[in-house]
Amino acid sequence: MILRLRLDGDPANPNHGHRAVLHVGVDGEEGGLVGETPADLLEALDRWLRRYDPDIILTEWGDSFLMPRLRRLMQMCGRPLSLNRDGGAGMRTRRPRSYMTYGQIVYTAGGSYLRGRWHLDTANSFTYEEAELPGLLELARLGRMPVQHTARTSVGTTITSMQLDQAYQEGILIPWRKSRPEAFKSGSDLLLTDRGGLTYTPLIGAYERVGELDFAAMYPAMMNRYNISQETVNCACCRDDPAARVPGIPHHLCRKRQGLIPRVLGRVLDRRAYYKRRRAETSGAEHHLYDMRQTALKWIGVVCLDGSTL
Repeated sequence: MILRLRLDGDPANPNHGHRAVLHVGVDGEEGGLVGETPADLLEALDRWLRRYDPDIILTEWGDSFLMPRLRRLMQMCGRPLSLNRDGGAGMRTRRPRSYMTYGQIVYTAGGSYLRGRWHLDTANSFTYEEAELPGLLELARLGRMPVQHTARTSVGTTITSMQLDQAYQEGILIPWRKSRPEAFKSGSDLLLTDRGGLTYTPLIGAYERVGELDFAAMYPAMMNRYNISQETVNCACCRDDPAARVPGIPHHLCRKRQGLIPRVLGRVLDRRAYYKRRRAETSGAEHHLYDMRQTALKWIGVVCLDGSTL
């Protein structure tokens, strides 16, 4: 059972000044939480929690606004809420952070984690926004991570966790931190091999009989088919094998053992293909379920750029 908690009206960021009545809803029953005092508000919310005992509390701006405000009200009024099913457990929190990526500073809100039920913030979860609860559960299962943690991490973290799990299951030594630098390439080698940004601009005009080609998970499919992984590129065992050479560039790929990255991505590609087939065979709620699951796996393919940046 899911209990939804949000501010009524405009879904604007309340951290920027938006204020409204706290709105709660469960299984079609909805209402605004009002009270003459903060203690009355807490009592009204607690009645909903005790009445329905939800498995999931789904909020909008819960991590950055609602949960911190509720904790502050509980401390001010000395009145606890039944947010956790374990009454003796407190709410675990994570501080917000900022980081640099692709020349931009990205801010991520902190997290408020419950015990015995899940708190998911739709405004602080890319996975939930794109693939809803079915996709979130799919990534949590594959990444071997708690659902509340998966909801607040990037898809790249999920694929990294899948690699770590694969390595652990196979008894492969895992370094504490990634520290292996990229092998040196000369300027001419870079010009020859690094063509990731190469695009062709078409001539401006009106055209007929135009076709469109779309790749199904192009990068992960290539890594899986051609065995591209950090330990398979320029391996020592296939150096003199002409069939192992990559056409046009001075590199070769191992033909004797499958790399870690293809072993992980192969499962993802197979699962997504299965979900897409089931989506085509079903309708209604079941169709939506398979669509959300394959959408979550699609984003794993999006972040797979090469065998060394995962």
